[in-house]
Amino acid sequence: FETNHSQRSDELESDLNRVSSSMITVKRDLEDSVDDHQKQLADDVDRIRSVVGTTTDFVSQFEEGCLESVETHVTNTKYGIQELVSKVSARERSLSSDVVELLDSTERTVQDV
Repeated sequence: FETNHSQRSDELESDLNRVSSSMITVKRDLEDSVDDHQKQLADDVDRIRSVVGTTTDFVSQFEEGCLESVETHVTNTKYGIQELVSKVSARERSLSSDVVELLDSTERTVQDV
């Protein structure tokens, strides 16, 4: 009985040591896995920040380009309108002159008659 008990005690102790060793291995593997995931997450966050930064730069440049394009268009339109106003004013003066000349001619014709 004593030998059987001692043998059983040795087997249990051996089993306990194996379980303890396995638990230590599992704990290390879990810690390594957590570390790997944390590193991967940190890398992913860095990549996301980089993409966001690049996107922000692109949007800023796009906005600046659009603003410059709109400003140029507005300026060109302004000068185009000023040119049209100038042409209309010149045409108006020419027509006024033609009307005055026609009135004078009509008045002379009427006086001649």
